[in-house]
Amino acid sequence: LSVQCGHLDDPWDVPGVAHFCEPMIFHGNSKYPKDNEYSNFVTANGGSANARTFAEYTHYYFSVHNDALEGALDRFCNCFLTPKFSENATDKE
Repeated sequence: LSVQCGHLDDPWDVPGVAHFCEPMIFHGNSKYPKDNEYSNFVTANGGSANARTFAEYTHYYFSVHNDALEGALDRFCNCFLTPKFSENATDKE
């Protein structure tokens, strides 16, 4: 998934926001509130996940075993739909 928002979209007075948001979305959401639920599911199903922030885009990608794709996609989508951005996760990042 590519999101058309990168580090050039950062406000001048808050540099690093795009890169900060990149991992924050994976620290729980409304449907899967546990911290790192998505990452743990991907790893438990033989996959890997990563993201990269560029000047104008942020790219998110993952791989899992075929039989885990539906569960991974559900978790992945909910990361973008309802991220928690909890105080605990903010302190970690």
